[in-house]
Amino acid sequence: VEHNAAVPHDPNLRQSALFEQYGRVLAALARKHPLLLAVDDLQWADIGSIDLLFHLGRSVAGERVLI
Repeated sequence: VEHNAAVPHDPNLRQSALFEQYGRVLAALARKHPLLLAVDDLQWADIGSIDLLFHLGRSVAGERVLI
């Protein structure tokens, strides 16, 4: 198995990199058109999903995004 040097081996760093990518994608979409991100059944979300939502809320501040 070949490892990509751009992908961190530490799971926490991988999660952070993934969260950053999601934030960049949402921000790019919101620059073209206002964006509404609807979340259903949040009470069943795992901690990783909740962490992602908190990250997105911070990373798209100032963009035309409603979560």
